[in-house]
Amino acid sequence: MIDPAVRGRIVEGLKSLGFLYIGLDLQGFRSGALNEVLNNAAPK
Repeated sequence: MIDPAVRGRIVEGLKSLGFLYIGLDLQGFRSGALNEVLNNAAPK
């Protein structure tokens, strides 16, 4: 778990750069992850 003070500093820093929303991908980078949506949507 991330320290709330650290999380606050990260959010403030990113918002000061102009970002309106900050999201976190909890699964991280996975090669081919964009294809998961396509594979699930394909007719079977």
